[in-house]
Amino acid sequence: METYHYHPVYLMLTEQETFCGCLPIMEVDSIFTGKRGVCLSFSDCCGAVAKNKEEFRMLLESVLALGGMSGWRYIQFRGEQYLADQACDEAYAYHELELLSDEAKMHSRLRKGTSSSIRKAEREGVTITISQSLDDILGFYRLHCLTRRRLGLPPQPSSFFEKLHTHVINENLGFTVLARYKQKTVAGLICLNFADQAVWKYGASDDTYKHLSANNLVLWETIKACAARGFRSLSMGRTDLDNDGLISFKNGWGATKTSVGYYRYDFESNGFVSRSKNSRKIQYQKILRYLPVDVLRVIGEFAYKHIG
Repeated sequence: METYHYHPVYLMLTEQETFCGCLPIMEVDSIFTGKRGVCLSFSDCCGAVAKNKEEFRMLLESVLALGGMSGWRYIQFRGEQYLADQACDEAYAYHELELLSDEAKMHSRLRKGTSSSIRKAEREGVTITISQSLDDILGFYRLHCLTRRRLGLPPQPSSFFEKLHTHVINENLGFTVLARYKQKTVAGLICLNFADQAVWKYGASDDTYKHLSANNLVLWETIKACAARGFRSLSMGRTDLDNDGLISFKNGWGATKTSVGYYRYDFESNGFVSRSKNSRKIQYQKILRYLPVDVLRVIGEFAYKHIG
């Protein structure tokens, strides 16, 4: 909210002044991309807190009434289980790893190649630091910019990561895991947590050091740290269905693979819609891969407030 100036809306269900349900929404209001609601901006998956479909129906009716009055073009629901019978606008693979107190059992679930890559990183002398410091967040951000360029995407503004540190990590709701090789930071991950669940939110690396397999060691140390802190599961996030490499990487850790759907209610047509894949996005990504990181950072500073 502080970085992108979105307006938060929380629809609540109460019974006799007791909380029993919630639907969190961010209202994005852009002169370029229009006005809409998103549940929840930049999250991979954010379902409503509701005990059953009837409770969700009440939340849905309320948010549709709000969107109609507020002039929204559409509202997007990310991973809402109660909309599974509606037209799906986007679909992704989704991985979640069960965490165990027994480290040996967790290691036994690793695919042979994954285990070998962890040992290789250790033999090469890659070291791991787990931290909650702002300096390490900014160290990760350098890798994040390199990775976004490789993917053909602009990075989020550095101010976003600074506020992530202030409001989340500094409140003991996350940490950074960095891999170093000969005093050079070569890979990293930001893990967030709440209650007994953890989320692999951001991962990044310097492709120059890809041969070290540092990403594997980073994720293994993250898994061990999350298990040691008593978390029951680690969300490994969404993956495009055509990204076979990343899906294979996540499969190698013994995670459960499911699917997650995004649903888009269009206020003009008064219903859920399914759009064709945006080919222009792919064309833009090809161009962005060739731009300098500093140029991509300027683009990201401008763009993200309009694309939430």
